[in-house]
Amino acid sequence: MDAHLKKNNFYRKKIKPLALMTNFHLQKNKQIVMKKLILLTSLIMACSATTLLAQPPAGGGGGGRMDPAQQKEQLKTQLGLTEVQADSVMAINAAMRPLMMDLRNASDAERPAKMKEIMEARNKRLEAALPADVAKKVEDMMAKRMQRMGQGGGRPSGGN
Repeated sequence: MDAHLKKNNFYRKKIKPLALMTNFHLQKNKQIVMKKLILLTSLIMACSATTLLAQPPAGGGGGGRMDPAQQKEQLKTQLGLTEVQADSVMAINAAMRPLMMDLRNASDAERPAKMKEIMEARNKRLEAALPADVAKKVEDMMAKRMQRMGQGGGRPSGGN
């Protein structure tokens, strides 16, 4: 019997340190898991922040279209157009917009020719509605905008 008790006591002593050791390992594993979780959360937040910074501002900046009020204001400030002249340009652009949208359906081969026709028609309407020097300024500005859009630049953001 003594041998049996000694044997049981031996195992009890052995089990107790193992249980403590396991508890230590569990705490260590919890710390490791927590560190990984914090690192993963930080990584996700960093990726989200870079994605949000890449978005255009809510006011319509970036490569998208400006709203008509902004376009009109740009015409008046950059080119010195009067209210009536800016309204004329905006009306002509609005009339040409559906034709430009139809270019999306045109084949790659016929798109440049159709675009040239639309641009010439728009320029003739601008020359008829505006004084020659003002019409030339508007045409140059629109040509530069089309060139930037063709290069994938869109319109420049709000001076940032």
